[in-house]
Amino acid sequence: MNSSVYYADLTPWALEKRIKDCPVGYLPLGTLEWHSYHMPIGTDAFEAYDLFGLVAEEIGGVVFPSLFLGPDIT
Repeated sequence: MNSSVYYADLTPWALEKRIKDCPVGYLPLGTLEWHSYHMPIGTDAFEAYDLFGLVAEEIGGVVFPSLFLGPDIT
């Protein structure tokens, strides 16, 4: 059985089981903004995605793909 918590990685059966076990979905949000030259523009959403992955592994639920919010023009 697929033990991933990430929606895009799950088979329909694994998704159904995860939802039945814990009907919670996490939607990582993050702005596209400048964090200087050493970090990617989507850092906030990447961090949210990873954080929700840890939470879902601990208490259950499914992590949906990140939603990137409007660009921050600097």
